[in-house]
Amino acid sequence: MRYGFCTGFATSPLFALSPELIRGIADSGYDYAELPLISLENLGDGDIELLSSWFSAPVMCNLFPGRLSLFSDRKPIVEYLSKMLPRASRLGVRYIVFGSGKARTYPDTMSFFDAYSILCNLISEIIAPMADANGSEILIEPLSYGECNIINTVKEGYDLVRDVAHPSFSLMADVFHMMNNGEDLGVLEKALPYIKHIHIAEKGRALPSDGFSEYVSSALSILKDEGYDVNISYETVDGNRKDALMALRSFFCYR
Repeated sequence: MRYGFCTGFATSPLFALSPELIRGIADSGYDYAELPLISLENLGDGDIELLSSWFSAPVMCNLFPGRLSLFSDRKPIVEYLSKMLPRASRLGVRYIVFGSGKARTYPDTMSFFDAYSILCNLISEIIAPMADANGSEILIEPLSYGECNIINTVKEGYDLVRDVAHPSFSLMADVFHMMNNGEDLGVLEKALPYIKHIHIAEKGRALPSDGFSEYVSSALSILKDEGYDVNISYETVDGNRKDALMALRSFFCYR
């Protein structure tokens, strides 16, 4: 198991690139810092080269910026991916989390069925093939109902992965969003063969301060019992990172 810490909600402004935080995550004992892909967009090639000389990670999050709609012109999407996927590759990234709630929110004028079809086609024809060409795999992230209007549950993400049926497109599970949605944790057992990454956070995106809540603990127990052993990241505000890492390592090693 590799343990990481997402930087997105721990920076000000949110989703900024913070070398100090990246170093702090490493000093706290984590295996990697999980950066938002969108945080690399405005860097120059020289900056990417410098970053790649001292930083690498198996996974990044926040595939698309909110300004891009996935339900309109494909040209800006292709241009964005053509720039960003090679950057992720230079940082050693294998998995990129596809949350991007604003970008993947379909307009009120569109039906769910039309939006689902457009999303499936976009992933199978553009997103997954471009990721594959750059040596990465896209992981759909089911989001809380308040954050977008499509793919909100792990069950829906699982169905989307099977419908797209591309080797470079799979699933991740965010326990924070599952908890917000009141999702039955039993879905983790069914979807686990497709799950390549996990996010966890307590209510309010807090790090655990005195053990895990019942919901988060139950989710982690299922993952441990089912043999999950890939990557898991806190996606929280900043806090006592060392103690939080110790709690997570202890859970999987000794429980």
